[in-house]
Amino acid sequence: RCLPLLERTGRDFLASCRMLKRVDLSPLSHLVYIGPCFLQGCGSLTSIDLRNLCNVEHIDDYFLEGCTSLTSVDLSGLRNCRWIGESFLANSGVTAVRFQMPSCRRIGVFMLSGCRALREVCFAGLTSIVRIDGCPAADVMRSYRLP
Repeated sequence: RCLPLLERTGRDFLASCRMLKRVDLSPLSHLVYIGPCFLQGCGSLTSIDLRNLCNVEHIDDYFLEGCTSLTSVDLSGLRNCRWIGESFLANSGVTAVRFQMPSCRRIGVFMLSGCRALREVCFAGLTSIVRIDGCPAADVMRSYRLP
């Protein structure tokens, strides 16, 4: 088990890893903060395991931005995240997103921006949300569900 006591990632952690295909973050159960540009620009990334990240409270800007080969991501492991920065999953290949984050209160601007394949977003799991700064992807979605 790698990095089991890691609590914070800094700027550009694993950013621009163009050949990276899979990431298993499940051993990082102590992680509380994900720094800016985490896995940004990893164009070959197809799979990410977030299931044990229940202690993450804050995801900074550009989380998984530019991961064009990533078509799906299970966000349920981030159920205690309270704040998401700007450009969350922007310019990625995701086709559907389900926000299962009942503790989340704010999501920054440009969330899902540039996601050309995006067809569905479900906000029903955002039961504590007070602010979403913008979702430019709304023009390409076929459906979205609010809480």
